[in-house]
Amino acid sequence: MDSSEEAVKKALLLRPDLILMDIVLRGDKDGIEAVEKIKKHVDVPVIYTTAYADASTMERARDTQPEAYIIKPYDFKKMRGFINMALEKGARVKRLKKTNQQCWVLYENSANGILLLEVITGPEGHVIDFTIEDANPAFQTMVRLNRESLQGERYSQVFPIEEKDVLLEAMAEAALLRKSEQIEYYSPGLDRYFDVMVLSTGKKELTVHFTDITRMKKCEELRKESQLNFRRLMENAGWVFYRISIPDGELEYLSPTVEELSGHTMEELLQLPFLLQEMVHPDWKEDLEERMKQALEDEGEKTYKYPIVTKDGKTRWIEQNHLVVRGEDGSPVALEAVIRTPQK
Repeated sequence: MDSSEEAVKKALLLRPDLILMDIVLRGDKDGIEAVEKIKKHVDVPVIYTTAYADASTMERARDTQPEAYIIKPYDFKKMRGFINMALEKGARVKRLKKTNQQCWVLYENSANGILLLEVITGPEGHVIDFTIEDANPAFQTMVRLNRESLQGERYSQVFPIEEKDVLLEAMAEAALLRKSEQIEYYSPGLDRYFDVMVLSTGKKELTVHFTDITRMKKCEELRKESQLNFRRLMENAGWVFYRISIPDGELEYLSPTVEELSGHTMEELLQLPFLLQEMVHPDWKEDLEERMKQALEDEGEKTYKYPIVTKDGKTRWIEQNHLVVRGEDGSPVALEAVIRTPQK
């Protein structure tokens, strides 16, 4: 092809990996004008060939950002080298653009809020504030503000700083030390809990990820409240509740009603290294150990009776019901049990 119009038409149709363009073409328009039109639609590396290298032509050509110029007559060895370099650079740029596009899609569609900040430092290099460069849609929804009202604004002007703001401290530390920080943050203004990851992504750039954990926190609070109410109910009924961690056997909780059951004070009981083993009647120690082993393996009965020896030396029968608490991986992390005097 030797005309500008034909070159543009072919380039838009074929979308080549590289264009080798002669600056001088047949017709009123030259190769530079053809490249200008092509690059409006196709991002492709270009190498110019020309027999002329006058200043004005080269200036026009430079504006189209070519990879190289080859002056006629051709040195085919050099031409091959220029072509290979242009193809490799074009492939790298294409991969980079694809990666950037994928990152942008993730950024825009992430369920987590993402805030991009530029660090503002004072005369002595201390972090004094941040400029909001951008915020993804999820963050905009979280704070009920649109992108236009956030971009270019100072962080402290959009989000009033409290006397001791743990999030601001984490952002300042991440910026100064060029590292990541992860914190749990409660926003009084939004009445929401967030798991926040602060990442230093440049010399004066921060990326802050917000994961809303309010529902999880509320469920945890309800669980703790339910446990507390349950314990109060048992204590009012005269039952004993205890929780022992596994595998270290540390006593995490023991209800005060155990004093009436055993005759020992709480202080005395907490000094015993192995609470149950010390109180169990000697003839039943092996049996209880076997039941505990079965409990950890989800075997055997969950409710059983055995005798204990009270502080004044009397034998007293009790009834115990246990529950093995397991972690996310299924391994036991604690044993919870309710003890009461069996009904006759």
